[in-house]
Amino acid sequence: MELNKDTFEKLKSMYSDNGIERGGYILRSGEVVEIENCADEKSDNFTFSCYDLDKMEKSDVIATFHTHINKSS
Repeated sequence: MELNKDTFEKLKSMYSDNGIERGGYILRSGEVVEIENCADEKSDNFTFSCYDLDKMEKSDVIATFHTHINKSS
């Protein structure tokens, strides 16, 4: 899979060194869909909900993603 520049920039803009892990999925159209992080420890993990997994299964999803925040302390 090759990402176009707009999709890549959307993904890149979601990254942060502070806060919570973020994630979602990418549609064939290139649209980036962010979903809620359901993990107990949102600063260390990203968990998809069953609802979101079901929704992805019924969509034209080509990839999932999540960030890895960099903890420097």
